[in-house]
Amino acid sequence: QLVGEVLERYRAAVTGTAPTLVERRPFRALLAWLARQDGAAAEAYWREALDGFHTPSRIVVPRPADPDRGAPEQDLVLPATLYARLQAWSRQAQVTPSTIVTAAWANLIRAYAGTDDVLFGVTVAGRPAELDGYDRMIGPFINTLPLRVRVEAGAPLDTWMRGLQRDHARMREYEYSRLVDIQRCSELPAGKIGRAHV
Repeated sequence: QLVGEVLERYRAAVTGTAPTLVERRPFRALLAWLARQDGAAAEAYWREALDGFHTPSRIVVPRPADPDRGAPEQDLVLPATLYARLQAWSRQAQVTPSTIVTAAWANLIRAYAGTDDVLFGVTVAGRPAELDGYDRMIGPFINTLPLRVRVEAGAPLDTWMRGLQRDHARMREYEYSRLVDIQRCSELPAGKIGRAHV
């Protein structure tokens, strides 16, 4: 949106016409909205969500044989038939495709970290739908939050994933939380939330 507005102003300057600009709410409207949020409720949520999590999820990945070449990259494309089956299963299980990806990521971290209780960052848009004009505002909205996932190997997959989806949705209610405030609600040493441990 910012680049679009810059280009529109540039076009207008070059052609000698008035720019056609979208009316936007100022970013301070978000700051006012943030000031009205229930900090005590957010703190209670994060304390409960992180309760008992003491150790960062350390991922042990084998080093490449030739460190000068770096880590190998691989693109994976799901065949159309598998993608269609996955979509049908997600509808039947009543989970979103995003939840499937989150569950797969949690299982991958679990496999590398060797623990069923993992914590990793998820990025959220940070644009509250209840704030009129949020979709046209310009400013730093994006936020990264810790998502704790307990991988339940014995639970039915669809039941576990619906629980994961509920947990993720509940976390989104507090997506306005600052990482520094979340850190104070955790039992991890300072600086351990928000950093990768490889």
